[in-house]
Amino acid sequence: MLLKSGNAVARLRFADVIRDIDLVVFDKDGTLIDFDFTWSGRCARAVDALMADWPERAPLRPSLLASIGVDPATGRAIPESPLVVGSLAEITIVAATVLYQAGESWTQATSSAERIFRPFFVPAPAAAELRAVGDIAGLFARLRQAGVAIGVLTNDDRLGTEATLVHLGVAHHVTALGCADDHHGPKPEPHGLVALARSLGVPLARVAMVGDAIGDLVTARRAEAALAVAVLSGVAGRHVLAPYADVVIDAVTAIEVVGE
Repeated sequence: MLLKSGNAVARLRFADVIRDIDLVVFDKDGTLIDFDFTWSGRCARAVDALMADWPERAPLRPSLLASIGVDPATGRAIPESPLVVGSLAEITIVAATVLYQAGESWTQATSSAERIFRPFFVPAPAAAELRAVGDIAGLFARLRQAGVAIGVLTNDDRLGTEATLVHLGVAHHVTALGCADDHHGPKPEPHGLVALARSLGVPLARVAMVGDAIGDLVTARRAEAALAVAVLSGVAGRHVLAPYADVVIDAVTAIEVVGE
């Protein structure tokens, strides 16, 4: 891990909050990349495949989309929905429940949802499916130059997360990575954040957690991290996130190194 010499530390500015921080842990979807650009489209295509598998399901498309977390009218993700904060297993159960409530057997509903959704959600995203939320590579380079360690903590699986970081050109800057299949428990459970800090020997009192969802901020609170930083680059607005955050910024690119 790149650290500054002696007792010097980096001072970071998050809007009007300035703190000495040794480790910044970022959420991925909605925080580093445009959530809708990658995941809302994948979700809509998965639902369409579920409809095509059994044409009688066609009337269920709006309710399936809304239940999973995509507004049928706008095609945008719904804040704090299963699509935004849940795992693939949870999204699959939601879809199966809609099918079951429409009259299908639970066995048929779960089998169809698992078989059809997995090929849409599991594969690592291609570069064409990703849109960075600003100059992420520049931000990460500045943080590392200042001696700040960078972590990523996501409810997505490691395969897709690692591919995303490579496509963004920042994988070499990330010193700690926590994913859904690491078995620390999904956010807002604090265990993943605690494990990342411990792996780098950084006290939680010098850790900032940055994310676009309530779960990211609650994770920071439960882990007793120094800062819970909300970003507005995801699908939730300020009024949703502010009650859970120490500070709200427009996007991660607003983070500044202000001194040593």
